[in-house]
Amino acid sequence: MSNQVIRESLPRLKDKKIQIYYAEKDKSSASSNIKYEKHYIYSQEKYNKGGLNAFYQQIVKDESLDGSNVNESVEAKFIINFNQKIRTDMFIEFKNIQTNQVETYGIIGNPDVFEGYKTDITLRCKKIKDNKKYVRVVFDE
Repeated sequence: MSNQVIRESLPRLKDKKIQIYYAEKDKSSASSNIKYEKHYIYSQEKYNKGGLNAFYQQIVKDESLDGSNVNESVEAKFIINFNQKIRTDMFIEFKNIQTNQVETYGIIGNPDVFEGYKTDITLRCKKIKDNKKYVRVVFDE
């Protein structure tokens, strides 16, 4: 049995923590110096506990996702529990334990809700550098 078959048959354990947020223009910033508010989609308590549980998979260029060729722009896949707040304009913060750095990913395409069931959402992402100037952090309650 190949390593790929074994890996696909293992359960997708959501043992990583991710933070999901979106940027919104700060209403008080001048048009020449645009600043943003960082909006997390959950409470500050959940943020302090590390965020949302997720399965994380780094995508290699020669690897395929769901039987099709990988789009070169996809670098990672996160699977989380269903959350209707997830949109394509959001960002994911993930602490990579190998590099001990927080990496920021942008969601590519629409979140994949498997067969329309409200169980898991698959997010295909690309690593980005978020250079926005944030003036405050806001949490949904």
